[in-house]
Amino acid sequence: MFHQLQAFLYRNLAGVYQAIEHIGSTAVPGMAAKPIIDVDVVMRDGKFEQIKDRLIAAGYEHRDDQGVPGRESFRMQDTGLLQALAPHHLYVLAADAEELRRDRGFRDYLISHPEWAEKLSAHKLELAARLGDDRDAYQAAKEPMVLEILALALQPVLSRAEEEAPA
Repeated sequence: MFHQLQAFLYRNLAGVYQAIEHIGSTAVPGMAAKPIIDVDVVMRDGKFEQIKDRLIAAGYEHRDDQGVPGRESFRMQDTGLLQALAPHHLYVLAADAEELRRDRGFRDYLISHPEWAEKLSAHKLELAARLGDDRDAYQAAKEPMVLEILALALQPVLSRAEEEAPA
């Protein structure tokens, strides 16, 4: 499903992006996840307005940063195209955005550490069974483990940066 969405975005954003990346739980093989694909569009420098205009023309609504600085959010409008594409969250970020580094780090860490993917999957399933449709409670209960994994994922990057920093 991601590849179909990626192809749609490739066609609509040709020449203005650096990468279109599958992030989040659905990007991790075997991970328990809601059937909603998270996508980061990494933009070329100075191309945000062109990307925004093209996404709006393709049927998206710009939702600003939704409280995450450096990450612009887009939502597909309720059109026939919405029914044809997999449910997804679409974000546009600069190549040097902190949130992009976090998204990649989290995804890549879970892929390379299947024990953590299994642990988070079990936690998410338990929370879903216990909390039902209370999305806010689910997010709040899941957050400590996500932050723990994110800290592990970013630790090597931080350690290398500290080693390379001038004394």
